[in-house]
Amino acid sequence: MANHDICTKTMWALSVPLCILLILFVALTAYATYSFHIFVPLAPANNIDCEQMFNTTSETYLSYIENRTLLEPSQDDRNCFQIRRRRYLPADMPKSMAGNHNMFFIRVVSKDYDFVEEVLTMMHSPIHFFCFALDITADALFKERMFRLGDCQVNVLVPRQLFNTSTAHGMFSAHRKCLKEIDENTTSLFIAPSFCQEGRDG
Repeated sequence: MANHDICTKTMWALSVPLCILLILFVALTAYATYSFHIFVPLAPANNIDCEQMFNTTSETYLSYIENRTLLEPSQDDRNCFQIRRRRYLPADMPKSMAGNHNMFFIRVVSKDYDFVEEVLTMMHSPIHFFCFALDITADALFKERMFRLGDCQVNVLVPRQLFNTSTAHGMFSAHRKCLKEIDENTTSLFIAPSFCQEGRDG
């Protein structure tokens, strides 16, 4: 009977620190998971010599062509999880970096969804907003994927209206539609419009 009481007291004594360790482990795992979705931008590289890329026979240019990363087409996405798993598009950032200096990027797009998604990833910041107006030449699959991208990201806006951006009136209509989205999101923005279509030739 005495041995049984000793074992019981020992188990109770060990259960307390074990529970504490378990709670700390769960908390640490949750924090680590959350940290993966916090946006921490890298400092810009200001020592790039762009003139080297204009000389198509230079060693730097040829090395870039040989070692550059090729963009492989992705499969058609069926949910937001597939987009977030493929791209680093965090929705949160450290409070110390947050500020009242949002920017609103406007792009007219019509093709090359993977290229659009790649550029969005490079320019992305949780405090900025991105509006993609669709040209009437966009095919059904491109429109579907762009609409899904807008539905999955709170700071990505994709109007459901199509625009004929081959004319000046259509281009300005597309930008005006994106500008109307500002009131629904934030009131302090710097507008960075683009009057050229996003996408690659060829």
